[in-house]
Amino acid sequence: MQKIWFMPFLIAIALVLVLCSVYGFVEMIYPLSIMISFFACFLVIAINASVQAGLNPGLEKLRPSFWSNVYNA
Repeated sequence: MQKIWFMPFLIAIALVLVLCSVYGFVEMIYPLSIMISFFACFLVIAINASVQAGLNPGLEKLRPSFWSNVYNA
């Protein structure tokens, strides 16, 4: 799996820290919960794609399809 998610993660952390410095640490709860839920959904999708890719033999013969989670894995 590529590490393309790392840059948005760093940007989100930077934005949370900016919000904390401007509004205080109590205001960190809302953006932090949004960030955690986003990456939790991303993790579920990545695990689902990895499991589907592992269960299908002959994956190298699969034709490209935009909607296929197996091909994206």
